[in-house]
Amino acid sequence: MYLKRILTILFSLICVSFAEAHNPLKPVCKLSQTVNESSGLIHVNGQIYTHNDSKGEACIYRIDKKSGKVLQWIYLRNAKNMDWEDMTTDGMYVYVGDFGNNNGKHRQRTIYRCMLPIVIDKHKDTVNCETIHFSIPIPAGDATIKFNKHPYDMEAMTVIGDKIFVFTKDWLRGHCKAYSLPTAPGHYVANFIDSFDAKGLITGACYNEKNNSLYLIGYTNHGQGFLYSFQPEPNKLFGPIHPRINLSYFAQFEAVCMSDDHSLYISNEKLPWSAGCLWRFDLGQQDKKIKASLGNRVRRILWDFVYWGTHLR
Repeated sequence: MYLKRILTILFSLICVSFAEAHNPLKPVCKLSQTVNESSGLIHVNGQIYTHNDSKGEACIYRIDKKSGKVLQWIYLRNAKNMDWEDMTTDGMYVYVGDFGNNNGKHRQRTIYRCMLPIVIDKHKDTVNCETIHFSIPIPAGDATIKFNKHPYDMEAMTVIGDKIFVFTKDWLRGHCKAYSLPTAPGHYVANFIDSFDAKGLITGACYNEKNNSLYLIGYTNHGQGFLYSFQPEPNKLFGPIHPRINLSYFAQFEAVCMSDDHSLYISNEKLPWSAGCLWRFDLGQQDKKIKASLGNRVRRILWDFVYWGTHLR
């Protein structure tokens, strides 16, 4: 009886190890408790920067790629972290999106524009920031607006060319709308560009200019992480065919950025059953079919048990 159990456990471990060996999504490190709500990522000059989600410090953190520890605190002067949801860069400026909208009541959204400090070995630093205010069209008196039950939330953005593109998180149908606005400080009404059925909640975006690839990350109500890739065209971001890549881990994936031309960095927020982590996704293996391990199946059961009928931020 005991021998059978031992053999079963060993067989399961072998199967899981085999799956992990061919898994395009690999853990890099656990993130420091300081950034356990990592919600945005950028990779600049070999350095990784992130920020926390809502009502934390108005701060960008440079983290160690091997240990996940915070190496530098960069405070944004005259900024507030009401609901920071994503971060992107155009090579000169860094843009931080304070546009989370769980309750659907915010009509005005804010993006902070700043430059990273030149000196990176300084433990703490402060930078000035400028503000970009914008809104998206929302019908007056929309009766569908309830907490986490509306299509006007927003958690993802990236820069393509000379424009910022923001992406909605639709709690009702799982669709995603894309809007564009200028990168210069000012007040704008964002222009609707395109939409597609994401079949889930879009939470992060990044763009690779070299091969004209747009990546969107998110998760379903069951905690299944996923990734989409697109080849944007003028005035059309999403093509008619957009294959979905299901990630082999059930977690609240929140941010994505380019690691290099062949891979992505991805982060997830900490949950009771999964630590906040930094991951690397190999784009060359994205067609591999990965079966969920036993641990992932358990995480899905826990996710459904705790969050059934509700939604996360």
